[in-house]
Amino acid sequence: MYVASTATTSSSSSSYNNNPAVQKFDPILFMPTSHGVNEAIGYIIPHLDTGSLAQCARVSRHFNRESNKAIWRAPNFQDGYLYNPLRLLNRFIDLLPELRPETQALVTTLDLSHIEESLYENVRPHFFDALTRYTPNLQVLKMVKTSFLTVSSVRGTGRLPHLRALDLSYCEHVSDDLLVELAPRVPRLAYLRLDSLGSDAGGERGLAAFADHCDDLTSVSIRYNDTITNGALTALAKFGKIHVKEVDLTGCAYVTPVGLAAMARFNINLQYLSLAKTACDANHAIAFLTGRSARYLRHLDLGFCASLDNPAAADRIANVLWNEADHPAPSLECLAISMPVAEAMLGRGPCPCPITLLVVHGLRQNTPMQLLTALLASFPSARHIAFTRDEPEDDEYMPMSFYSDVPDPSTSRRYINQDTVKQFNLCQSNVLVTLTNDREKIDGLTMHHW
Repeated sequence: MYVASTATTSSSSSSYNNNPAVQKFDPILFMPTSHGVNEAIGYIIPHLDTGSLAQCARVSRHFNRESNKAIWRAPNFQDGYLYNPLRLLNRFIDLLPELRPETQALVTTLDLSHIEESLYENVRPHFFDALTRYTPNLQVLKMVKTSFLTVSSVRGTGRLPHLRALDLSYCEHVSDDLLVELAPRVPRLAYLRLDSLGSDAGGERGLAAFADHCDDLTSVSIRYNDTITNGALTALAKFGKIHVKEVDLTGCAYVTPVGLAAMARFNINLQYLSLAKTACDANHAIAFLTGRSARYLRHLDLGFCASLDNPAAADRIANVLWNEADHPAPSLECLAISMPVAEAMLGRGPCPCPITLLVVHGLRQNTPMQLLTALLASFPSARHIAFTRDEPEDDEYMPMSFYSDVPDPSTSRRYINQDTVKQFNLCQSNVLVTLTNDREKIDGLTMHHW
């Protein structure tokens, strides 16, 4: 009787599981083999932290294999339960020689950012040599805000032959000698970040060394680097064997028009260029829009350039963009400008450039909504218009009614603020409009952060 009832229950359960509606609701649960589950876990594992991966490794042999691959592919030193990141990094370096070659080959990404040495414990002095010996497939190395990479630690004959991305931002101790010594060790480097290195950090010789030794160098970010001068830009421009496509010069105050002229003449493969907060004038902005470097240019940031804010310079830039005879930047999709330049572009008809993202910096308080309407008429291909302002949106800027000290909400609806922008986005779906306070943005104002 029990066997019969069990068989009946099993049969009914099987027929229920074979129901198309049930399988459509949860197809992975009722697959006849484990192939679907194994395929699904491949999408889930990249989004799990180290603790969750350790738990998944206990489920089955397949989960154990995939979880171990994910852990070794990008070791995490920040979420240790018993030890601080410095201790975990030293244990990782000591463990590398004992790993199997198959496990060593799994390491592709190392994020050593914000690891600080203490008074009683330092990073192993041979750590870079250990990386060159035992991480043959390392592709990404991040060392933001660290101080343990020195000239003595990188000296030797070892290389990182597959390293593609290197981030040394905010490392104040980095010098030209260190960068010159490091450049030959990373021959296939493509992405280099040297943001905010400090007044005594690496500059002209270091950047020239990377341009000389790294034939695949395509992206360089040197934001707010006071040591970058015209010589460094000339080195990037005149090394013909490299094809730099992305350059971020935001805040490089010591770059003069001489260096910008060399870039506009020789960097003919540029796709992304940020000249925000530099000495760029109208002549060189026009050179990037119409010269040899304008052919593939897709992103251009001209925000906060004092030389472009006067009416004459702003009008010249607008005339070039609207003059189809000059063939201005045929691939330009993203443009960042200041408020005076944006005002000079109004009332000229549709812009011939296929701009889909327009960033307007320095939006003034009580700017009427007519500005947004005029921008949409000037840039009909725009799908995202981003405004930024340096002042907090406060009620004290809202117009007052005649009989009361209370701000008049009906009047405020005529100006660009958070409420009117939200209402505009709800009324249509063709263009996304955003309004951001510059003081609240931590990452930065360049096009990479939009």
